[in-house]
Amino acid sequence: MNDDLFVVSINEEGKRSLRRFAQLSLAVLIVALIASIVEVVSSVVAFQKAMRFVNDQKVRRNLTVSTVYVLINFALMIVQIVFYRRFAIMINRSINYSDSPAFNQSFRFLFLQSACFLLQLILGLLFIMARLVILF
Repeated sequence: MNDDLFVVSINEEGKRSLRRFAQLSLAVLIVALIASIVEVVSSVVAFQKAMRFVNDQKVRRNLTVSTVYVLINFALMIVQIVFYRRFAIMINRSINYSDSPAFNQSFRFLFLQSACFLLQLILGLLFIMARLVILF
């Protein structure tokens, strides 16, 4: 049985696009790291301030769940961006060195990034349901 279903050839335009993709992935990683740090710090500070003045247990639970969700959400975002960046780096290296196995393995990082995104969506739905249960 022939394992080669098809052969992919990449021209200079494709190589330039992949290099731009790698540069963009670095910018996405840097912005995501900055946004995550700022959001996590502001969420923790806001949580601490709010807990001083809130006596209602439902509101306190809601604040706690919301803060935990923000922390998990941004942690997952960073993991996603790292997989996204690894994909961009690995696919570019594999093309530069004409390394077909590395090219094929690079898609594992894209799969992992997509799996983390799916997990993030599921956690978002669970968060919404948890808030509804807490508030009502």
